[in-house]
Amino acid sequence: MSNQISLQADVGSLGLNGLGAFSHVLAVLSTDNISPMALIQMEQLGSAFHINGQYAAKVSECLTRVSSHPLGRLALSVGWRKGDSASLLAQSAGGQAISLLSVCLVNLYTPAATGEILAMLCGKLLPRQHAVASVAQLAGAADLLAAKLDRLGFGNLLAQQAVRVQSVYETLGMQSPRDLFETPSTESIAGVFECLKHLTEEGSIVRIRGTYAIVHILAIVLFMFPHDAVVTVESLVIHDGPSRRVMVEIHTGEIAQACVEKELGQPPYLNLPIKSPEAHENIKRDCSFQWQGWLARKLELEFAKHGTMCTQAVLVSCCNIILAFAPLYRSSFVLNNEVNMRRTGIWALLGAYPQSQIEQACQAVFGTIPEHSGIGAEQAWEQFTTTLTEPLGRVDCNCLKCDIRKGWLTKRGSNLQRSCRRFQLWEIVGRALTAGLLSLPVNARPFVAVPGCLPRLHHVANIISRILTGDDMFSCFAGNFLEDALDLFSAYSAPTILSIGASSRASTIFPTVLETLEVHQDNLFSLELIDGVFVWQDRYFHCLSDNTGSRQKATSSLLTGRTPIVPSNLGAHSTITTTIREGHDELLLQVVARTLGSQVHVNMKSVVIAYLGIERTEECEHRLDYPLSDNHDRKILVTGVGMPRAAGRKLALAMARSNPTAQLLCCEESSKCILLQGCCLDCGVKQAGKDFDILIVS
Repeated sequence: MSNQISLQADVGSLGLNGLGAFSHVLAVLSTDNISPMALIQMEQLGSAFHINGQYAAKVSECLTRVSSHPLGRLALSVGWRKGDSASLLAQSAGGQAISLLSVCLVNLYTPAATGEILAMLCGKLLPRQHAVASVAQLAGAADLLAAKLDRLGFGNLLAQQAVRVQSVYETLGMQSPRDLFETPSTESIAGVFECLKHLTEEGSIVRIRGTYAIVHILAIVLFMFPHDAVVTVESLVIHDGPSRRVMVEIHTGEIAQACVEKELGQPPYLNLPIKSPEAHENIKRDCSFQWQGWLARKLELEFAKHGTMCTQAVLVSCCNIILAFAPLYRSSFVLNNEVNMRRTGIWALLGAYPQSQIEQACQAVFGTIPEHSGIGAEQAWEQFTTTLTEPLGRVDCNCLKCDIRKGWLTKRGSNLQRSCRRFQLWEIVGRALTAGLLSLPVNARPFVAVPGCLPRLHHVANIISRILTGDDMFSCFAGNFLEDALDLFSAYSAPTILSIGASSRASTIFPTVLETLEVHQDNLFSLELIDGVFVWQDRYFHCLSDNTGSRQKATSSLLTGRTPIVPSNLGAHSTITTTIREGHDELLLQVVARTLGSQVHVNMKSVVIAYLGIERTEECEHRLDYPLSDNHDRKILVTGVGMPRAAGRKLALAMARSNPTAQLLCCEESSKCILLQGCCLDCGVKQAGKDFDILIVS
């Protein structure tokens, strides 16, 4: 026995003043809304697992990484803080292990199910006095850990293994079991981890066999313990780790179960069945993918789930459709005073070289580029349906009405059709094409992870219906486009329609004009997709909104009397101030412009939506500084940033010459805007006619 005497303290008896000694750590955890006991409990749980492999080697670096991308003049940034709660777990093996485990659970299960699984594991593997955190607290901690590790691409690994398993069945000429991709119940997956815990014991072997939910379990094993795993599909080895202590045996006809065995042929001393969740439980969640090739991986995974393969020809055909349909993704009319997309649609948002931009976007999200440029939409559709006929033909159809040549809208709504596996996959393909269209203006920065969900709205179906029926009434409003893009890349985390930027758990998307606050000279509109979340005052947020009201309409002109109306910056602001304040689960942006002695609050969500629909005048041969003719005086009202819209039926002539920021701020939702560019005032007013509300002088 040692003769040394050490000073000890009863931490449990400390009051609030005594806890001041731990104020730094408590401040970090409180900033992230993380329960201290939940994080301690998570680290203790992680100590039960010894992870290995390429993903385990990257955990510490990912958890401790720091980044900051300032948003122009706004007093906030996007990135990851130094010394946040997740980085605390990078310092121990248990912390790193539970972080990797959290990625698996968060990518497969809802937050409620994730917390429930972690609570079960804590109850089974930790002493009772240590399992004190609630289900919600455990789920919150897991979500933060998974956010910083989503860049590892659990969805990419899952898709890779799905393709490998499906290809084995196709090679053997066998139909793959339908239950391969089911989601195991919370009790079953907790039982699997209970078995995997025994890998820390010498001589123990974990055997997982059967087909039910086996691909999800396979992905977990190869994500956390690839060196220990041996994987066979119908006795064919597809993975052989050096330690060979986890046997994943995918074999038709066997009862799905996980068991722990000892070497030398001893019978298993732990044998747990893998069961399905209760019928009423909704525990599934879409997994995240790395940005590069994310739609290709998503389609590969979904095709494998339906027992078929997503070939390279399918991906190329998707790119051909994107290239052919982009010019059609527009609105030909305005309804209920909403601003429509530009008359040339999303094509006009892509700058001076739209086809090159589309090819780059297709390469990024589909991993390939279009093969046929210059073909019409109808020809691209015919080639697309021909390519899809073979892989979709392998999927069972129980509605007996599947005809992909007719598009999607003709079959929507029937319960029988919704349960048809072929129709389900066909719907996924259409939603993936819509995601491809929404991805075109996205400027993704390095190391970005995307949620992996697909759009709720089916724009491609509407375009196809328009082509097949000859109906020229397809509508795509600018506000819908922006909201759809924010929803897609934030996993629908934006709480209100007032949101102008949103974060998934791992990345953030917002319009580029929030950084520049300027009209782009090449007519380009883009969305920034950046690794990290909104950071303001050293805290994380997932939504940026603007709830400012609309500006009043001008009833009088800025120019009075018989003053000649010439292009000027009379309506431009003198100063602009941007502030941020905290709301409920969001940040609230406020932009105040000082113009002509008054302060005006500008709603940036309204500005961005109007900017999405802005048109530009065609050039004329006249002098650009020539005054407006007298015969146009009664048709227009000279306005500016303070009140860019005109009351009544007059055309607002917003004076913002040579001021790109003022030109942007003169845009206002529910008003059709046209930018005077390379054109005199007379020709600009004629081109605006009755189709536009605001003519912005550039």
